[in-house]
Amino acid sequence: METKPLERLGGANGIVQNQGLYIYRENRLINAGGWLGLAKTSQLGALARVEVNVPSSLDQEWSTDVKKASLQLPPRIKKELRKFLSDPIKRSKRVYTYRGKQDQANKYWDIQENETNKVISYQISPENEILMEILGNLDKSQKSLFINYLGQLAENLPLNHIYQKMSESPKDIVQENVTDYLLESILNKVFEGSSNE
Repeated sequence: METKPLERLGGANGIVQNQGLYIYRENRLINAGGWLGLAKTSQLGALARVEVNVPSSLDQEWSTDVKKASLQLPPRIKKELRKFLSDPIKRSKRVYTYRGKQDQANKYWDIQENETNKVISYQISPENEILMEILGNLDKSQKSLFINYLGQLAENLPLNHIYQKMSESPKDIVQENVTDYLLESILNKVFEGSSNE
């Protein structure tokens, strides 16, 4: 059975956890991932990988042990590396940000990003034609009730669960048939209610 590309990279968790520095001594891997205190591990930086290949002539400066299995970053290298790392991390973030911008084109949701307060919120789009048509057919009290429901719906997005599942197993999330499921569930509730009267 052929291994999927995501699995070959260690799964969604592996992609996040394996970001960082890959330090080699004479092409032998000494440090596999992690930022060694030079940058923060983050979901947006998940695609960043930096290879550093140290020649044996620098063993003393890099405090390489006798077994050549560990080393210490020299202070001057730390300073230079920290400046260099911002570029691959930014490029990783751009990939995720680009995907986010595509999501903003969704006609059902508005993604509001307040740069001043550093707050992001997900709001139901008032520009949606179907929503406007529904509201046009409701009386004043029904409109108020329906708008309140939509506000509560947006406020109660299960963001933690979505984040966790997107990090662990994004391909397991399938949204194609949710409308059919919702319709069936609502009809069942309606018929249950009418049969109990």
